[in-house]
Amino acid sequence: MADGYSVFSFQTVFVELKKSKNCVTTTIQEFYRAINPPSSVSGLSEMDTGSSWIEWSWVNLQDYDFSHSMIYLDGVFRRNVSATSYTAEGLDENTTYEIQVRTVDYIGNVNNSRVNDTATTDNDWNLWNDPYSEDGAVISLAEIRNAIVYWKFGAPCPGTGHVLSLSEIRNMTVYWKFIAPM
Repeated sequence: MADGYSVFSFQTVFVELKKSKNCVTTTIQEFYRAINPPSSVSGLSEMDTGSSWIEWSWVNLQDYDFSHSMIYLDGVFRRNVSATSYTAEGLDENTTYEIQVRTVDYIGNVNNSRVNDTATTDNDWNLWNDPYSEDGAVISLAEIRNAIVYWKFGAPCPGTGHVLSLSEIRNMTVYWKFIAPM
């Protein structure tokens, strides 16, 4: 009691003895020590999709010790986020993916219950969205030539802003050669 008080700590209970005007008062404060994992997020759903990406959003829990969410895609850990959305990029087109979200508190307790949602990337093989063909179902030789030029210079496609990959150029060419009407 060198400073007029003594402190005793027992796990989650903090006991403080104070001198106050010729009497000793006892104040007991219970400090919350997270021994249970935080609650799960809610409202997980996809906000938007493209041919190579999916954006998901959710509502973070209101636990005061919430730190971040662990994001898994098809069971593989991708990253930690403290925001309320995540965009998975570099995905295959016309493919279904499952996101799993687990919450973590500041102490490191992980909620083992995963909140899941599935979404499918777009099937956007015709990145030009040709307005002159039904649902963009026909691609012309001129569009193939333009696509190669845009790909070579890394320029975004007109109308969509998408930057073509070599595999997309190959897919367009194969479609044009073997499927498109002559």
